[in-house]
Amino acid sequence: MASRLQIEYAIARGRTLDWMVENLGATAKQIDDTVRYLDRLNAEKDCQIRPRSRVPRKPHGTSAAYRRHMRRGETPCDECRVGNALARAKYRKKAA
Repeated sequence: MASRLQIEYAIARGRTLDWMVENLGATAKQIDDTVRYLDRLNAEKDCQIRPRSRVPRKPHGTSAAYRRHMRRGETPCDECRVGNALARAKYRKKAA
């Protein structure tokens, strides 16, 4: 039997009804009650999903952009590789 919190998390992650029944052991009534509960909360708060961050991303050619490429599993662009190499060289020089 699944808890409401588990079902809420599964809904937030975009899981299907079948997935919740198979993997969480949730009943259709539990899922329906949770969906109604979330709808009521959203209606009361009139909430909107906020963006993850209000800080703009660093541009390409910086070490932050290089790390963003790596975090996403992408091959870093040439600008980012050069920017990261320069930042690392500057850090090593400063540390020595």
